[in-house]
Amino acid sequence: MSARDWLHNTRGEWFVIVQTALMLAVLVSPKLDGRNVFWSDMTRAAGGLLCIVGLGFIVLGSIALGRNLSPFPKPKEKATWVESGIFSVVRHPCSLSIGGHAVTETMARAECARR
Repeated sequence: MSARDWLHNTRGEWFVIVQTALMLAVLVSPKLDGRNVFWSDMTRAAGGLLCIVGLGFIVLGSIALGRNLSPFPKPKEKATWVESGIFSVVRHPCSLSIGGHAVTETMARAECARR
């Protein structure tokens, strides 16, 4: 992949850059506002469960995709359509797990704001 491909956004390279920046912002943001995130037992249990399920989706999705795995929205050339494994249950397991993390982060922030 050349620099020209990145500049012309041929496979969705800009999307990957923006998505990575947003994920890093979510990961470091609790440390930036100076508050400690304190979770109640119920929130901690729900958040832990979402994290475990999300990690499972990422692992199962990565295994099912095999050589088709790519960070870009546009599939690799000669990629095959995957309908088995976790993809028979959910179409975008990795994106779903990232959304689950965002929900968990929201739960933590709501708990922190109440205190």
